[in-house]
Amino acid sequence: MLRSVLGSLVVVLFPLACAAPSSPETAERAESAASALGSSAVCPSMAAAVAFDAYSLGEIDYVCSDFHGRIGARGNIALDGVGVEEAGLSISAGGNVRLYYGSAAGNLEAHGDITLRHYATGAVFAGGAIDAADGSDLGEHPGQSSFVVNHALVSSALLEASTCYAALLATGVPEHDASGALVFNTTAGLNVFAVGATDIAAASGLAVNGPASAFVVINVSGATAALVAKSESLSGGVGPETILYDFPGATQVVISAIAFEGTILAPLAEVTFSNGHIDGALYVGDLDGNVAGAHIGDKLSCGATTAGGQSNHFPLKTY
Repeated sequence: MLRSVLGSLVVVLFPLACAAPSSPETAERAESAASALGSSAVCPSMAAAVAFDAYSLGEIDYVCSDFHGRIGARGNIALDGVGVEEAGLSISAGGNVRLYYGSAAGNLEAHGDITLRHYATGAVFAGGAIDAADGSDLGEHPGQSSFVVNHALVSSALLEASTCYAALLATGVPEHDASGALVFNTTAGLNVFAVGATDIAAASGLAVNGPASAFVVINVSGATAALVAKSESLSGGVGPETILYDFPGATQVVISAIAFEGTILAPLAEVTFSNGHIDGALYVGDLDGNVAGAHIGDKLSCGATTAGGQSNHFPLKTY
């Protein structure tokens, strides 16, 4: 889990990028980030994470949903009834990957072993063994020694960015409207707010108002947080690609039955996400989209009570 995975983490204090591939075969799969993710003059770049719709510094356990961008974990990934719509590299893990009853539009890579059952993919690259019985892939490449994603660098970038954003001084104070929604009014440039997890939980909803040129950082304090049965509205031109919710001290975050706009950064938290969607990105400690505790590998009967939340990729833009 997250604690053991982070035990060997090396913190790097410079803008980060994916490790350069060292073989011609891997080089064909490499790509460069088109723009920095969450880069600003005041905090380290998260460019190493730019391609990920969802990333876990620990493990991902997910059922009955889909992701519209690449997913990755420093540890293991287990999916059942999950689709990944990212072409190129769809899934990358620093540990093992187990995929059942779904499909990925692109390739897979894992530093460990890969197991496929009734799962259609592109090419499959593993540091260990590949067991693709009943799977449908476009080529198997076990015993690899180099990969597109350097998971130590991605993890370091997210941890550093969360710590740095949390230390920024607030530039504004959130307000409440007549309905009880928590409102963040912004202007052009960097906007920083500080709010408690209890305030988020008590609010009837969330609203961010401001121009497209606003970059919004909302620092949420507290060890536990809940985003449950809420919607978020945006107005004035601001979009999900310029909104960051940072949960720097959270160890547990519950997300359920929401329509959410922006990136969630909670690198130390075990995050459970069910029955809702995020337009943005999700960067967490462990990601659990299997709240019903279904056995990964069964052919699940997917419904609202079993489904993990959906994520639509809107990469955080450069400030």
